Amino acid sequence: MDIKNDDRDNSVKNNIQSVSTQSDTVCDSSFSFNELIKDAGRQSLKAIKWFILVLLAFGLPNIIFLIISLFKYGNKAINESSFCLFIILFIGLTSTAFALYSTYKYILVDTLNIGYRYLTPLFKKICVKIIEKIISGGNRLMGKRDVEKMLNVGSLMIEVYGKKLPNYLQKSVKFILRRIPFSDFLFNMQDDLKSGRKDSKTLSEMLYIQLDTYIKNVFFKNNSMKWIIWFLPLNIIIQIILLIYIK
Repeated sequence: MDIKNDDRDNSVKNNIQSVSTQSDTVCDSSFSFNELIKDAGRQSLKAIKWFILVLLAFGLPNIIFLIISLFKYGNKAINESSFCLFIILFIGLTSTAFALYSTYKYILVDTLNIGYRYLTPLFKKICVKIIEKIISGGNRLMGKRDVEKMLNVGSLMIEVYGKKLPNYLQKSVKFILRRIPFSDFLFNMQDDLKSGRKDSKTLSEMLYIQLDTYIKNVFFKNNSMKWIIWFLPLNIIIQIILLIYIK
């Protein structure tokens, strides 16, 4: 029995050393700040372009509808004309505000997508650290809540990069990491973890593949400005109907 225990302890130690070595060698370069600054500049121009375009696309038609309504209802009684003008103004302001907010969300997620490309080494190293923690515990998975407590994303990030990342990038990374179900990923791998048939490098790559797929599908896949294709015509149609049928 002692020989078996010693063999198992030695195996665990070897795996931990393998993971530690990998964490020091995998993707040592984080990202190029020069390239990041260039992309940040391009993203700023993109944001300005989209905000101006959306503001013009929704602001101008709604202003035109408001002017038309002033001519149409200007000669009516104050109470009646005020009600008609209020509805047209309310629809115009609401639709424009919604369009600008949707544009803001699109730009925010798109910016995160660009940042994620630069932070791939960070996420890979975090996967290595997670596997290291699991191996140090004898490849045993506890309940999901216990796993989540063990995998403190904030401390993991600091273990990998210390405080080298800019504060805004740290917040963005934590925002993403806290929404990733690492416990589910690990339980999907529990057979491989328990069997010991795969080395630490393979296990960390398996974990990263799940993480990368989840981030791209959940955060970035459906992020687009296609909503403007149906929302702008809808706004115009509603305003036309109001102008025609409100008397």
